[in-house]
Amino acid sequence: MLPAAGYFRVSHEEQLEGYSLDAQERLYERWLEQTGHVDAGRYRDEGRSAFRDPLKRPGFQRLLADVRGGRIRIVWVAFSSRFFRDSSQSDELLDEFDRLGVQYVVGNMVIDRSTAFGWGAYTINAVFDEYYSRFVSEQTRKSLKEKAEAGRWVGPVPLGYCKDADGELVPSEDAPAIQLAFELYASGAYSYTTIADELNRRGYRTLGWRTGQRGRFGRESVRTILGNRAYIGEVSCSGQTYPGRHQPLVSVELFEAVQRIRVRRTTEVTSPRSLAPSDGVLIGIVYCESCGRRLWHHFGNRDGRGRYYRCSGIPARLCQAPMVRASVLEDQLLSLIGSLRIPPALADEVVSEAERLISRTPRPEQVDAQQVQQKLKRLARVYADGLIDDAEYERERAALQALLVEAPSLALVRFEQARAAALLADLPTLLARATAQERRAVVGSLFERVWVQERRLNALTPRAEVYPLMASIARVVIGVTDGARTRNPLIHSQVLCH
Repeated sequence: MLPAAGYFRVSHEEQLEGYSLDAQERLYERWLEQTGHVDAGRYRDEGRSAFRDPLKRPGFQRLLADVRGGRIRIVWVAFSSRFFRDSSQSDELLDEFDRLGVQYVVGNMVIDRSTAFGWGAYTINAVFDEYYSRFVSEQTRKSLKEKAEAGRWVGPVPLGYCKDADGELVPSEDAPAIQLAFELYASGAYSYTTIADELNRRGYRTLGWRTGQRGRFGRESVRTILGNRAYIGEVSCSGQTYPGRHQPLVSVELFEAVQRIRVRRTTEVTSPRSLAPSDGVLIGIVYCESCGRRLWHHFGNRDGRGRYYRCSGIPARLCQAPMVRASVLEDQLLSLIGSLRIPPALADEVVSEAERLISRTPRPEQVDAQQVQQKLKRLARVYADGLIDDAEYERERAALQALLVEAPSLALVRFEQARAAALLADLPTLLARATAQERRAVVGSLFERVWVQERRLNALTPRAEVYPLMASIARVVIGVTDGARTRNPLIHSQVLCH
């Protein structure tokens, strides 16, 4: 018997008994009993469309990962529409299943497109599924447009409103926060960020329309509020705006005054040149030591000539680390790399030390680094929503970061130490002649992460395969002894930062 997996999905429009997740799962269990196949996993997506952004279904993505990993040999769905409602995407995925030797079962039927009957049955179902989705989408758009033309609200309820018994928007207890945000910005003395600080200080909180959870205001939430025409009594649908039946929270005059200030500030502050990805040597690998988040690379001056790295937690008011000039960090790291030059007289000793480190290093347990990073992101969102206090957030974040630091995601890879040592001997000269993009590629091949605190490099995380060589250079050439200024003897070391 083969390992099988059941996939169950409903969209928001399909919460019916025949389509419910539980009903689909019962059919799957009955099929398992009849066939004797082994249940290798169950994957659920509730409220997810198979037509709009069909690949962005988390349960579906987990299923594909397990199929591609060879853990599943049969994929079962109750109806073909549960899997895809786009025939071209369905064709592409089933082609992949055929290459992997994975069976696709709909209800009690194995879909075998190699036969005329199987191909015909599959094609008819796929086309009908797509037709049905397009028909429903067309009717839904028509209905929503008619609703908006009548002045009724369409879409998620904006902060500051709630719905009454008749489904009409009425001001909520959050309405004063909306009015205050507009008044502060219209004064010309406040920015998105300082308005967020003031709203938070007064005890106002955002309300997640998906989760229903309260959270702290941030720069982006204020920016969204100030551009929302719902607050002057308008509704919109498919890019068209109509007079709404709900009560405005701010006057048209105040709203337009805010928009004029926004336009003026955007015109004055926006950089006249776009940011080239190759400009930043540390893009993608530089992290904030204070909060653990990645730093963004951008132009910070009004004239567009200054490059900076800025913590991504700042806009949401989750971090207060200062911005740092990109050239300062990049020069520090390139200077450090230059110090890795190995004198010819010490080359043999460095290589021997690297081999010694590899031979005595125990094979670490593997950690799914990507999964831990996702947990860190979810933790940050929970904290931003105000669901946990500062102490709990710091404790949980420290535990997750320690997991990343103490156990590498991949086992150390043995490679030719002598060849790498020879490359490092020439590296400073090569970097001096390299373009910014070439330097970025070299730095990324040496370091997994670069940690910044108070505008300076504070720690480095060398890639696992180069750690033994770098640690050997630090001990033999620079003279750092075992354990000196070292967070972790395996990969996260400060021995190179001086």
